[in-house]
Amino acid sequence: MTVPDGALTAARLTPHKTRTGALVLLVLTSALLLMDTSLISLLIEPMRRDLAFSDAELGLLQGAFPTIAYAVCALPIGLLVDRFNRVRMILVALVVWTVALLLIMIAPGFWLLAVAKILIGCVQAVLITAPFSLAADLTERRRRSIAVSALVIGQAMGGALGFVLGGVVFTAMSTVVDTEPWRYTMLVFAAAGLLLIPFFLRMREPARSETGGGTHSARALFAELGRHVRVLWPLFVGCAFAQVGASLLQAWAAPVLLRRYGLSELSVGNMVGLVMFAGGIVGAVLAGWIIELLRRRGRRGALSMGIAAVLLGVAGAMALMPTGGGAVAVFGAGIAANAFIGTALPAFLMLYLPNELRGLAGGALILFGVGPGAAVGPSAVAFVAGLLPGGSALSLAEAMAITGVVTGLVAFVFFALLARFTRTHPEPVAEAAVQAGTIA
Repeated sequence: MTVPDGALTAARLTPHKTRTGALVLLVLTSALLLMDTSLISLLIEPMRRDLAFSDAELGLLQGAFPTIAYAVCALPIGLLVDRFNRVRMILVALVVWTVALLLIMIAPGFWLLAVAKILIGCVQAVLITAPFSLAADLTERRRRSIAVSALVIGQAMGGALGFVLGGVVFTAMSTVVDTEPWRYTMLVFAAAGLLLIPFFLRMREPARSETGGGTHSARALFAELGRHVRVLWPLFVGCAFAQVGASLLQAWAAPVLLRRYGLSELSVGNMVGLVMFAGGIVGAVLAGWIIELLRRRGRRGALSMGIAAVLLGVAGAMALMPTGGGAVAVFGAGIAANAFIGTALPAFLMLYLPNELRGLAGGALILFGVGPGAAVGPSAVAFVAGLLPGGSALSLAEAMAITGVVTGLVAFVFFALLARFTRTHPEPVAEAAVQAGTIA
């Protein structure tokens, strides 16, 4: 097929070195996002002890507060990503992110921590949506699953570094200061976020590809997105239930390892960091390979996401293992499954929707899928644990297992529905454009 010069993608118009450098910067941004998130998950138990807040409040800090903010901001951020300069949006987000970490450092109690976590939730809507949108315009269509895998691998690297470096810095600070060393640990990581800002000041906004022929009003975009609701609703609901399993691992893995197995912050940081890195890379690479293989066969990987959601849910039983090492190994399997889903979901949207809908669809996915699941997960575990008899650590372990397994099975049902609908639904807009010869 011959494609007119005017229809060449932005990826082909941009020098290879420039595209590669920009993608590396986006990967580092994804790494920073998960590094600081993992750091907070590691330090939340020392924070709870020093500031004397409850498990229910811990669940709110790790779940509802940041996630509701994340979900509420998702749609307007998605619209902005589709219309405005994404590089400048990331710049502003990095500054606000650093301010939020500094607020955690100086927090005298629960409520300032809550404000900081709400700010972090708002910033996450930018630092997740904008890099994926930029990656789509920096790569050719046939390489997008690889670009998404790279971003998810960056998240895995960041998540691992957050635990490993967090444990090392926290332990070092504990030998220097007598009280609340987590505050100084937060200061170190807040300063690290500033290092990316000069690079984004030099980065140029790439031209948008596969735009479908012009700028549309927000109302028209919502109407266009509504045409795909038959396929998108099971995707969103399946994602929501899968995110319950992911969020309970993120919020409760470190506390349950510290309480149930008596491990130190340094040990937890090293063990969890290692398996997060390995599991994240395995899941992302496997997803990139499988999704590309399925794409060539005319499929989009919905059922594979369902299988990964079941594995993710089962990983909630990590704290029922007899040893801390066994618990961490099960946690690693869950991280791999979550990385698989995290790669497959945006790849599905990139392949299914045209450029002008991707940011909006990503925002809708956060609002109706990622947000509700991540908000409910940590608090659901605390609620279920309160209903169970037995000691605190044991009931927490059982609550994690019950919540994870149930929600993983429900997620599988909705991803199976998605697989069925994508076989019967009309051809996606993006693929139709390719066949019409309007994009490369």
